[in-house]
Amino acid sequence: MIHAHVGAGIVRPVVNEKVVEIVEHHHDHYDWHRTASGNIGKDIPLGSRILAVADAWDAMTSDRPYRPALPIEQARQEIIRCSGTQFDPLLPPPF
Repeated sequence: MIHAHVGAGIVRPVVNEKVVEIVEHHHDHYDWHRTASGNIGKDIPLGSRILAVADAWDAMTSDRPYRPALPIEQARQEIIRCSGTQFDPLLPPPF
């Protein structure tokens, strides 16, 4: 995703390369779908896999200009539904 690449460039001057890598890969899908880097599964940095869940959780549970925040349980069920495809199946959903 372009925003992950742009975000990595933004933080690069103020963080170490490990953090840059985490930001760069946080939209890589665990099952390789929509993964520009070619990393799949455990090849995706653990920090990126954790950030992917946190980023999705924040996106779903926050009000957006185009929709209100989802209820907590609905967001939780969406993370469970996408476990093993978009998200690492070993990472539990928030709450």
